Amino acid sequence: MIDWKRIEELREEIGADGFVEVADMFLEEAEEAVRALLADLTLEEVESQLHSLKGSALNLGLSALAAICQDEERKAAAG
Repeated sequence: MIDWKRIEELREEIGADGFVEVADMFLEEAEEAVRALLADLTLEEVESQLHSLKGSALNLGLSALAAICQDEERKAAAG
């Protein structure tokens, strides 16, 4: 699910060009996080990657992705 209200708020806060930059940065961070998660990480590192990705997803209104990250972050924390 996408929180379109959050996307509009962010666009209003930082402008259309700023939004494109933030979205591009998110895609780069997400790609790095996925690569890292596919590597041989400790549970602590997995938790950290998921936490970071969750925050970025929430910032962009990607609530479904954030929820998945939160669920997996909790699992990593629980071992």
